[in-house]
Amino acid sequence: MPDVRRRLGDLRLECVIWWAMENDDMAYEMRNLFRFLGGVCQSSIMDISYWSPKKLSAAYLVSKDRREKIRISKDGLQFISPL
Repeated sequence: MPDVRRRLGDLRLECVIWWAMENDDMAYEMRNLFRFLGGVCQSSIMDISYWSPKKLSAAYLVSKDRREKIRISKDGLQFISPL
C-alpha cells in the first residue's frame, strides 16, 4: 500500500493506543468527561485529527466504488477522519 494511504482500522487502533497512554495522565474530571461522551475514539461528538507526512490538498475515504471527502486542517498537515 502506498505511503499516502492509511487504513481506517489502523487509525482506530492508533487512537485506542493513544487514549490508553494518555488516559492516566489526564485530570480525573477530564478523563471522566471523555468517558461520559462515549470515549475519545468512539464518540461522534469529538473530532480526532491525524498528522500527515506530506501537505494535503484533499483527503478521501474510499471503499470499493464509494468515495467521500474528509476535512483537512487549514495548513494541510492534518486530516480529520471519522472513527
